[in-house]
Amino acid sequence: MPCFCNSFLCDNPTTSLCASIVELYADYDPKMLLPFLHSSQHYTLEKAYEICTKKELLKEQVFILGRMGNSKQALAVIINKLGDIKEAVEFVTMQNDDERWEELIKQCIDKPEMVGMLLEQTVGNLDPLYIVNKVPNGLEIPRLRDRLVKIITDYRTETSLRHGCNDILKADCANLLIKYYKEARHGISLGSEEDEPRIKNSEK
Repeated sequence: MPCFCNSFLCDNPTTSLCASIVELYADYDPKMLLPFLHSSQHYTLEKAYEICTKKELLKEQVFILGRMGNSKQALAVIINKLGDIKEAVEFVTMQNDDERWEELIKQCIDKPEMVGMLLEQTVGNLDPLYIVNKVPNGLEIPRLRDRLVKIITDYRTETSLRHGCNDILKADCANLLIKYYKEARHGISLGSEEDEPRIKNSEK
């Protein structure tokens, strides 16, 4: 069915047909639905979301909600139904919006295990201390000590890598500058028009 649907759709890319294909994928081949949603622009988002909600296709719901601009609800699906903090962080990172980070923290902050996983996943994207300061008093986060040790280790590793990259970049810049300076000091021979006949005669 997938090959037939894709080849038929190439010749008949109508909105009503795409809605039917979304429903067919949802019923008979759900794993092919998400790639179809990514590749096609002809289906109606509201209709596709209705179908995916009815069939409880969560990742497809997240993608459609993201395309609809409803990042808040998309995050709610990822956190409350999928329970996948890594995907939530990837989703927010792709949005490139500080408000989405705030929304992610807000939706996780009352879930101890989620807060712990969020602390692990946000290294390099968000200051872990910012999250810790938002944790309500009395909330017990599982394995908090081990997680904080890992965060500090990862942070030190990242900082060391950045310093190393900066040192390499500075060394490369210095070497290129020295090379450019040496090239600039070389004399350039510029011949006059009177010299041209002499050069041509000597070449003969």
